[in-house]
Amino acid sequence: MLGIIATGHGNFATGMVSAVNLLAGGNPCVIPVDFEGTESEETLQRHLREAVDQLADCSSILFLTDILGGSPFKNAAVIKSAMENCSVLYGINLAMLVECVMRAQFPEQYEGNGWEESVRDILKSGMEMAGVF
Repeated sequence: MLGIIATGHGNFATGMVSAVNLLAGGNPCVIPVDFEGTESEETLQRHLREAVDQLADCSSILFLTDILGGSPFKNAAVIKSAMENCSVLYGINLAMLVECVMRAQFPEQYEGNGWEESVRDILKSGMEMAGVF
């Protein structure tokens, strides 16, 4: 099963998870971790590790972060470096999170996809849903 940890500055993560819950229904394998700036990076990393612990039954974990190089990204990358079947995606949008939730809710539809292929597909869905009208 896929575990998803959304993290970002301010209430970005909570907002993203709230929106995806409206679109795709709630999922216990999706955990938001906000970094409001009043806490230390050590506290942020502890909260991220607690989220990983909550997803102990998941065979793979995706960290979805707001921007490359920010504190949420850097701390997720530190945790990822000690894990297998874990990736950190940055620059996420709602389409990417919806794609992740669909993969978590309906894993049988994505059987046969390798980990790297799945991550590329999630990135692709995010890019396809960004544009100009």
